[in-house]
Amino acid sequence: MRVISRISLMAVAITASISLHAQWATVGGNTTTSDNVGTGVAMRSVPFEINGRRFHQPGTIIGKALEPLPSGEGEILVLLSLQ
Repeated sequence: MRVISRISLMAVAITASISLHAQWATVGGNTTTSDNVGTGVAMRSVPFEINGRRFHQPGTIIGKALEPLPSGEGEILVLLSLQ
């Protein structure tokens, strides 16, 4: 009997430029970004707290900001991740 081992590689993260706004909070490098309701522009993800632990809303995380955006709206580089 012959056993053949195959390894498949799959990309799970990629960088992309996305539209982002920092209306309520500044966005720094390594900040988690999330979708924004109805505008087509991402925003800083704000976790909620349950029993003293902080969680991000499941399914809303886009990725990590790789560039800062101190205020206003603009395009920044983000590390997108499959979650």
